[in-house]
Amino acid sequence: MDLLRWLCLAIWSFWSAFLLGQSAFVCPPCGLDCDTLHFAEAGDCPECAMTLIQAPPDTTPSESSDLLQQLAAIQKEKGNIQSFHTTLSDRYGPRLLGSATYAEALKWIAVQLDDAADSIWYHDYGAERYRSWSVERLSGELLSPVYQTLSLIPRAYCRGTGGEIKGDVLVIDSLSQLRNWEDSLAGKVLLLMHNYRSPAVEATIQSRRFTDEELQTAADNPDPNHLVLGYLARRPIRDAIRNQMLRRIDRASLLDFCRKAGALAILEPSDYPYGILHVDAQGTVPSYFDKNTGQPLPSFIIANEQAGRIRRLAQAGEKVRVRLQLEVDTTDYPAAHRNLIAEIKGDSEEYIAIGAHLDSWHAGTGAADNGAGVAIMVEAFKLLAQLDMPLERSVRLFLWAGEEQVFRGSASYVADHLGDLYTGARQPEQRQMATYLNLDNGAGRIRGLYLNGQSRVKEILEPWLDVFPNDNYLTIQYSNQTDHELFDALSIPSFQFIQDPLQYMQAVHHTSVDVPEYVPIEDLVFNARYVAFLVAKLANAKQPLPRKKWNRPVPSTAGKTLFELAGYPDAKEIYLVGSFNNWNLFGTPMAKTENGWFCRLNLPPGEYDYKFIIDGYWTADPATPGDEIYSDGKGHGGLSKKVVAQ
Repeated sequence: MDLLRWLCLAIWSFWSAFLLGQSAFVCPPCGLDCDTLHFAEAGDCPECAMTLIQAPPDTTPSESSDLLQQLAAIQKEKGNIQSFHTTLSDRYGPRLLGSATYAEALKWIAVQLDDAADSIWYHDYGAERYRSWSVERLSGELLSPVYQTLSLIPRAYCRGTGGEIKGDVLVIDSLSQLRNWEDSLAGKVLLLMHNYRSPAVEATIQSRRFTDEELQTAADNPDPNHLVLGYLARRPIRDAIRNQMLRRIDRASLLDFCRKAGALAILEPSDYPYGILHVDAQGTVPSYFDKNTGQPLPSFIIANEQAGRIRRLAQAGEKVRVRLQLEVDTTDYPAAHRNLIAEIKGDSEEYIAIGAHLDSWHAGTGAADNGAGVAIMVEAFKLLAQLDMPLERSVRLFLWAGEEQVFRGSASYVADHLGDLYTGARQPEQRQMATYLNLDNGAGRIRGLYLNGQSRVKEILEPWLDVFPNDNYLTIQYSNQTDHELFDALSIPSFQFIQDPLQYMQAVHHTSVDVPEYVPIEDLVFNARYVAFLVAKLANAKQPLPRKKWNRPVPSTAGKTLFELAGYPDAKEIYLVGSFNNWNLFGTPMAKTENGWFCRLNLPPGEYDYKFIIDGYWTADPATPGDEIYSDGKGHGGLSKKVVAQ
């Protein structure tokens, strides 16, 4: 809809409502700008011709304040988030996918939820495919030329040592030259230093909170793909899953070569300072959680400073010898490969989903990542169960397994119940999940939400969140790298919360100091109340949040509006991106033909800015004359215009 048409329609809707003293009807969510308009009389929308529906009553400040006060009173009397979080971290941490502790944590949480939930069930997957693995005994020592206890943690899912092993250390500074050492690897412990970075003397770890200026900059940001806060990887979820699989395959031959050449074990330096051990699926040895992808020889992360010492000793001509022991439990635990789901039943088939991943890495106890998220969502769920108000929509709590293993738990649930990430096929439950809210940004205070390009959702949530005057920042910026992006790919309104960073990425994330000491309980208490408030509003809203249009993994070839791009026969993938889909990078792929690429969309009349992404590179339409290429003043340049006539 062009600006003039929209203004005329908006003025007409305002005066029709004003003259009758009401604003009782709205357009159903249709993906167009008329979603935001109100009308006084029933009938058809003059823009999209859809039948108008009853508008939700305006939410008054007192209603929101009363809801928040009720939640605070319940929490003060019955909340137990501190004891829950401490127990989850200290007694049931860490919770690596496939570990006995994960299975025990799941069972314990189900008991904690029993009084609040109308029903609790599990989604099982992958027990026959994925490894069970837990550390039972671990030690490491530098034996010569001097003695020192080594600070180390094993790579997840590697082999055990089969008792104590002793070996001389061979320092490897270049992986590309490793195969040249084949005759020298037998009986050696390999120290891989090709990516080694010594911490700077001035390296500091500081806990910080977002300033109002930072948050306002994010809220004012008109470009959803411009990273202002948080974490954003510019790739579709399908690539994230595929790339991790290809990385494991790529490394498998090298690791198998080391094992067959007789190497005893692999050491890698932590990339964090001050003795902090950082271990996840990154680094030279990936996470081989799949039984079908081989299993590397014993592999360890050691303190950065100790790796530096060993290297310097070797460079000085000293013979460096170490002793290592790793015993692992590989007993199959089917219960360690499942998601937990709890529900508060509402009146309709639709439900609001809240979720957090229960699994963690194993260097610390998973207190911040993601024990904090789990504790907050469980507490919010309990608060909602005790609210003195009926819920129109049900509320479902999802505790995911295997987020750290490229979304194993949530991806399996999506495939079984919601839709296909690769074909775009949808199942009936996809329409029933009205919204998904995810928490996985550490333990800091919630300051607002990332809305993943959903500007229309921003208009809906803003008045609700006025009761949080310092924490109501809404940005249309995308945020991904956690479970909610799978649901966003299927056009379910899915959002991650903005949280104060504290020292999360500087020290805590996937490290040995992911422990309760770095989790501020007052932030958890506030966050649980915040989530419960927002979920209550969503559950009783008259209309569900609008969904994205033109958000599919396969090209649309049926529609009245044609977009074409000549040439580029060697391109692997091309996406159409523009104002019509609010600059969704990967939601509108193009189909390849003999002469180029195309897609067809059913766009309503109006003017639309667009350009292409060709194998990851922004590209202006070469068919547009150079003097007609322009910028929109919102961070997008090299644009062409598509005019769709009435």
